[in-house]
Amino acid sequence: GEGWSLLLRLSASLPPHRVLAALPDNAHLSSLPSLLFPLLRGPVHARRGLAIHRNLAKLHAQHVLSELSEARGRSVKVTDISTCSVTGKLIGNDPFVVTPAGELCSYQAYKQALRRTGGGEGKTVL
Repeated sequence: GEGWSLLLRLSASLPPHRVLAALPDNAHLSSLPSLLFPLLRGPVHARRGLAIHRNLAKLHAQHVLSELSEARGRSVKVTDISTCSVTGKLIGNDPFVVTPAGELCSYQAYKQALRRTGGGEGKTVL
């Protein structure tokens, strides 16, 4: 009847539990799909959106962990026999710099290379 057609028109904009509560007791099973499909579209869409958001967050976390692992792998070990890649002299207790290529360089040689090349912060010198 008229109540059923009103329920069909408004079902997409009402919360599903209210629509289901308003179903008449004599509602025929064959007419329910036209009512239930629009009802379920919103919750299914919200659930998919949440799954996408959750997967993007997991992907971001994996990317951050990968970058962290990569950064940890770039460590440099300085020993008694470590030498400057520019001068060839032992580093010893002198301050040192690690170049972007991962080479050890005495701080003094690095500063001289900066002056020679006119390099500054953010520029690759060696």
